[in-house]
Amino acid sequence: MTTDTRPKISIDDKSLDEGNRICTASVKRSMPEFMWVTRNLPKDQRQAVNALLNHMIRTADYLDLESSNGLSLDVWCEFRDDLSDAFLENYASSDLVSLVDACRKYDIPKQYLFDMLDGVDGWIRNRGFDTYADLEVFAYRFGGAAMTAAVPIVGYVKDGYEESAVAAGQAIFLTRILANLVQDIKVNKIYVAEQDVKETELSISRMKVGKVCPGLKHLVRLYGSRIEKLMYKGGHLFEYLDFDARRCFTSLMGVHWAMLMKMR
Repeated sequence: MTTDTRPKISIDDKSLDEGNRICTASVKRSMPEFMWVTRNLPKDQRQAVNALLNHMIRTADYLDLESSNGLSLDVWCEFRDDLSDAFLENYASSDLVSLVDACRKYDIPKQYLFDMLDGVDGWIRNRGFDTYADLEVFAYRFGGAAMTAAVPIVGYVKDGYEESAVAAGQAIFLTRILANLVQDIKVNKIYVAEQDVKETELSISRMKVGKVCPGLKHLVRLYGSRIEKLMYKGGHLFEYLDFDARRCFTSLMGVHWAMLMKMR
């Protein structure tokens, strides 16, 4: 835990309103399609979803960090400690007030939030994935954990949704990775398995300089077929959700299915 060297932010209407404003602005800027998907939810639920998405956005920002000795960087450790402290009511920022409030209001296990942080920690240490199985774990820690945490907020009618929620979240996360693949490779972020790069003969060096790479088509087809299977499995989440949540989920999956079909 960090020592309390900062002014303590308390949960009150002012700090909560400020946190909700920050989270909403963050999602609107980085993930505007999610604003559209959740537009029919009541205000409290929209704000809780935005608090969760803002945490994912903040966490993803740390994927740009690099560690020369394989250890987590100081700033990364501070972020992890800030989250731990927030659940002890010692808040480093107003957006953490909104996040903790959402977790308590909708009974979201904080483990899902720390699973996302574990995804960043693994990336900082390894900067890549040997196999697709390794990438699937990474996709769980971001997409799967976030989707599973979101279900109690949007509403469900029966237990047992976790497996489907994980698959749906993984499918969405991997679709976004595939959509940003070319741009990410140019900045040396290779979010595909090394084994798959070799098997599809994807030339990372050619892609970095913007040259045509026949292996890209093979890799997109390979990952597209894998994501389709996850989407099918994740589609069963529909059976566990209430009416409003079903509308959100259908829209969200539809957006990413269209993205996947366009790439394929």
